[in-house]
Amino acid sequence: MMKKITAMFGLAVLVSGLLRAQAAPPPPAPAMTTVNGKLALVNGRVALQNGEDLYYVAGIQRLVGFVEGLKEGAQVSLEGYVRDSRWDAKAKVLLTAKLSIGNRSYDLGLGQGAAARPSGKRRDVTGPAPWGWPAPGPGPRWRR
Repeated sequence: MMKKITAMFGLAVLVSGLLRAQAAPPPPAPAMTTVNGKLALVNGRVALQNGEDLYYVAGIQRLVGFVEGLKEGAQVSLEGYVRDSRWDAKAKVLLTAKLSIGNRSYDLGLGQGAAARPSGKRRDVTGPAPWGWPAPGPGPRWRR
């Protein structure tokens, strides 16, 4: 009798897990957005002021010093994917795919796949640590 109860309970948990997995719709694909405004340094991060809106800009930090005119206060046009900010409820994060400053445009090569992932980073297929990077220390993921 105990075996039957345990088997039925296990079957019920399995079926409920399968039904829950099927009921969750996939998240919508982010849409490409173009934002114009002035670059600013806000809370130690590169941001774009567009009137009342504030967008933290991801992807152009590595270009500062290499692209002429890319500095604080520069009027730029950025194209990319907009997400909610984790650290500022009033702002958004713009994952930049294209930068236009003056009469020049720069393609930063950000595909939609990177924008669809929560962190925007490639995940380790052998099992990431909770923060998204491989766990430190020796192990199979270090022996590639």
